[in-house]
Amino acid sequence: MKIKLFTLALLGCLGLAACDKDPDPCAALKPVSADFDFYDGNTKIDTFMLPAKVTFKAKDSTALSYAWSFPNGENTSNKREFSLTFHNEVGHVPVQLILRNKPQTACFPKDDGIDTVQKSIYLFHWSEANRLPNIGTFIGTHEDTPNKKFEIHIKTFSRPDPEPRGWYGVGTRIFNLPEGCGNGDTTIVSWAPSIAYDTYKTFKVDGYGSVGNGCPQTWGNGVINGDKLIIDYSIGIWNVNTKKLDITKRKFIGYRKK
Repeated sequence: MKIKLFTLALLGCLGLAACDKDPDPCAALKPVSADFDFYDGNTKIDTFMLPAKVTFKAKDSTALSYAWSFPNGENTSNKREFSLTFHNEVGHVPVQLILRNKPQTACFPKDDGIDTVQKSIYLFHWSEANRLPNIGTFIGTHEDTPNKKFEIHIKTFSRPDPEPRGWYGVGTRIFNLPEGCGNGDTTIVSWAPSIAYDTYKTFKVDGYGSVGNGCPQTWGNGVINGDKLIIDYSIGIWNVNTKKLDITKRKFIGYRKK
């Protein structure tokens, strides 16, 4: 019986590689790192449109101390996570984090427990709306008709000089939503719902005035992630019999046209 037990133990060692080798005690450890990320709400990004509320969050949740600083010497913090609202700054704004933690000298002899890193966010004014990631042409479908593709166009208009009488197209507009709205004409802005931005990647569609050329009232919310655009929106058509809007909810899912 003892021989059998010894044989089973030996086979177990062979099956688990070398039993006489201890696991590396440093394999799960890292030297102190001051890395961090920027967030717009729950979205991790580094570009923001003013006014912008930016959340700064260190990746290390176990640090002994955090020291954040900006070039102007203001807005310092000693928390792992904090938020700031920017109103006037534009361009690249650097932020520095100095992080202190218990050094792992047994595994990393040069680790002194202190690490410093500097990263930058980019802030821009709404007048630079062409920097927004949803500007362009997108090909997609409605969720309920996945085999029927069509294009939508998102464009930004500046105020012309001289301004034509009755012209009101300043800002960002979305064309051909729903499909066929405005016959695809991307020059007549009164046929296209307007867009109001919540964050760099999220926006509201507001088309209550867009009823020309067969375009119904259209409103909703959109978000873009990389080249993928999703718009949850409602279409409202006035019912002359009930004196109310007949509302249909739709979801557009599309990808940037290459």
